[in-house]
Amino acid sequence: QNRVAVFNIIFTPMILLAGFWLNKYPSFIDWLKYLSPYKYAFDASRKIMFDRDIPCDGSSALGKLCDGVNFVSTDELFQINNAQGTLLFNVGMLILMILAFRCAAYTILWMAMGDRCI
Repeated sequence: QNRVAVFNIIFTPMILLAGFWLNKYPSFIDWLKYLSPYKYAFDASRKIMFDRDIPCDGSSALGKLCDGVNFVSTDELFQINNAQGTLLFNVGMLILMILAFRCAAYTILWMAMGDRCI
């Protein structure tokens, strides 16, 4: 039961700050999005998905971006979607976070074991 509470306290804000639903947050919590691995995974997936210019097909899915043009550039899409960093940067941050979380977990377990280590 304690694990569920810890999960909700830590991971729910990480998911909310990743940019799935909102792109702008109050300034006092905006910096927390950089601690979320979901943000880097979401930005990397957007870089992969929108690697080419998107054609305007008349469906109005892209709204005002398609006014008078045949294609929407990837730069415009990334500005609108607030995707930050390159694909390599985002994947690198994910790898760094995986290593940091594993090292932190190992250190906490090692400290908790104390003299009981083999």
